[in-house]
Amino acid sequence: MESLISVLIPAHNTAQYIPECLESVLSQSYPHIEVIVVDDGSTDDTLVVTESYVALDSRIRVIHTSHNGIAEARNTCLKEADGDYILFVDSDDWIDKDTCRNLLEFAISRQADIVFTGMNIVQTDGTSYMFCDRSANFPQGRDTMTGIDYFIRMVETGCSYPMVAGNLYRRSFIEDNGIEFKGEFHEDEYFTPYSLIYAVKVSLLPYALYYYRKRPNSIMHSEGNLKARALALGYIAGCFADTLTKDEELMANTRYARALYTHIGNLRNEAAELYDYYLIRSQKDLILIQSERSISSQYGIGTYVRHLCEVLIDSCRDVIQVELNVYDAINVAFSVKNGLPCYAFPKSGIPNSGDSERNEAKYQMGVFYYFASRIGNGRKILCHFNAFNYETLAGLLRERLHARIVFTVHYTNWGFSLYGNHTELRRILNSPANDAEVSIRATYEREKKFLNEQCDSVIAIARHSYESLRTIYGLPLKRLHLIYNGIALPPKSSLSRSDLRAKYGFNPSDIIIIFAGRITKGKGVFELIEAFSRIVNDISTARLIIAGDGAFVPAMEKCTPYWNKIHFTGFVKPEILVELYMLSDLGIVPSLHEEFGYVAVEMAYCGLPVLVNPKGGLCEISSLIEGVITLPSGIPLSDAIYEAISNYIETLRKSKCNSTYLNEFVDSFPKRIREVYNVQPSAMAGRP
Repeated sequence: MESLISVLIPAHNTAQYIPECLESVLSQSYPHIEVIVVDDGSTDDTLVVTESYVALDSRIRVIHTSHNGIAEARNTCLKEADGDYILFVDSDDWIDKDTCRNLLEFAISRQADIVFTGMNIVQTDGTSYMFCDRSANFPQGRDTMTGIDYFIRMVETGCSYPMVAGNLYRRSFIEDNGIEFKGEFHEDEYFTPYSLIYAVKVSLLPYALYYYRKRPNSIMHSEGNLKARALALGYIAGCFADTLTKDEELMANTRYARALYTHIGNLRNEAAELYDYYLIRSQKDLILIQSERSISSQYGIGTYVRHLCEVLIDSCRDVIQVELNVYDAINVAFSVKNGLPCYAFPKSGIPNSGDSERNEAKYQMGVFYYFASRIGNGRKILCHFNAFNYETLAGLLRERLHARIVFTVHYTNWGFSLYGNHTELRRILNSPANDAEVSIRATYEREKKFLNEQCDSVIAIARHSYESLRTIYGLPLKRLHLIYNGIALPPKSSLSRSDLRAKYGFNPSDIIIIFAGRITKGKGVFELIEAFSRIVNDISTARLIIAGDGAFVPAMEKCTPYWNKIHFTGFVKPEILVELYMLSDLGIVPSLHEEFGYVAVEMAYCGLPVLVNPKGGLCEISSLIEGVITLPSGIPLSDAIYEAISNYIETLRKSKCNSTYLNEFVDSFPKRIREVYNVQPSAMAGRP
């Protein structure tokens, strides 16, 4: 029985061209083909024209879908295909009459999973030239190699043609390995590296059998798609960095690892060039969201920025994330994070002359001029800062580009030092007793000057912060906003509590206490471990989960000899953290100071009773959410934790959190942020 070839044709608004495409396919000298056309929500006559061919040839199937983009159209084609081999043809192109026969004969003779071929680019005036010559990727005298070796040579030679159209693929290796397309644009760029990983053999048919119609209004050549293309390439690079670089077996091949990192860098550079080209031409208003690359970006501030991006991704403005003081980069790096463009500026670019204040000012000036050269003077600009000490950058944006400055107070530097003790701060402001207190006063005065003189709007993330900014910093009410910390709560697991315990290796009878956050002094985690070492003597089935990064060594030292009772997870993804909350009996947030207790709210959302240290925003949350209970006051923190857990563990396990007030923290954030920004969502926006 001869092999069946599935010719897969995604189509969108190509009624003018698809007849030539279909006729070239149906007139193949190799007859054992099926033709699957997926009409991707066309608004012209593409569907009508295509269906007219169904009556003429039984080998054609037409599937109509809503407009989901070419990646989903190709995936639908793959799901519907029955052939031993797959040939992709774009609906505005056509193929030579012997394409299927020649590709199939080559695939069988070489036992190839992929057969590459060239393209003839046909210009609007009818002239053509050969394109996509991949012969440089094959060693001289050879036309077959492994997919991984091909990828390495593709990167090393620079001969990178990711297009899938015109190539023949063995369907089984695509299906068996779950290879698919992603992205509204450049879906070939996503598909090709994954297909090469799994391809045992790839071959080259060294001549062109495919005719690519170059037209100025196609989606790849339209200037209106520059932004979306840039975001698609950045997204694809991020996917490779998050998946392929984590494959230890692959990365053990040093040539492959080097090629992969080079390829990711090339994609990001191409994305940056496209986005810069777009940005220079855009007349839209601009929002810059500033953050720092630090451990806090993985926790509270990072969560806040992610939620900001979710709120703004459908804005009719251009929205860019700006990461400052990046410690793991050499040059300015472009990527896509949270669905939006992100520029990361390395700290290493600052000359080390010993004058740190002057160097910091130079660094911030460099960031300003980087953007000023790309955005010009004619746009409305808003910059949302999320960290202190960027007065130079904020001042330049405000004075030279007339930007509005919005600042969210996630922390104060004196709050870290004094654990939010207002009484002690006032004493220091009046009469500092030593150099450390003089430094605290100077930092406070710097913050106060910045907030009052350079910020147009200041956002407090909790009521107590709002009152502190009003009374201690003297901010006028007209520029001060109370918007509870934005919480994009992840979906709950569909698994039962018992199934979750089995999944993570806990017993049904275990009494599980969970802490989530950085392992550092201010979070009260060391006092928690001390208290737990007493609790476990009373309750042998007690277990403590510590989910987060930080100072593991001193924490582990305090665990002696209860290592089998205390479980360190390191930083975990939100979906895993939710499962850990759901399998636990009690959550605890013993921080010595918190502007806002995001973790406590997240635990309550998962139905956990929660113990909190009545400090700052934690005290506020306990007054709003039933089931969030404060630790006893007036005694050492470790004693308070021990007393609360040992005396009330059964009561706490039976209590339920009333989530009535969760809506206050969740639902109001998008509306309030848009009010401060004065922006409305756009129905035309979308993700890459």
